[in-house]
Amino acid sequence: MREILAENILERMDQVFPDAANKTEALSKRTGTSRSTVQRVTNGQIGVTLDVLAQLAMGLHCQPHDLLLPRQPKTKQREP
Repeated sequence: MREILAENILERMDQVFPDAANKTEALSKRTGTSRSTVQRVTNGQIGVTLDVLAQLAMGLHCQPHDLLLPRQPKTKQREP
């Protein structure tokens, strides 16, 4: 579960902060979550409380469950 959470947060950080030099710092400032906590979550080292999950989701413009669901594999489109 930690790996899924980390992957989803990293993907969302790329979308929400495309021009940020330090995306971890940007998310930390936006959510009030410490930079070290964001780093450890995105490295899969720690889990999060529901409160932190909600803060991260708000900062990433999504719902908390969006960060917990496994990403769907991209399917190839069939050639005509």
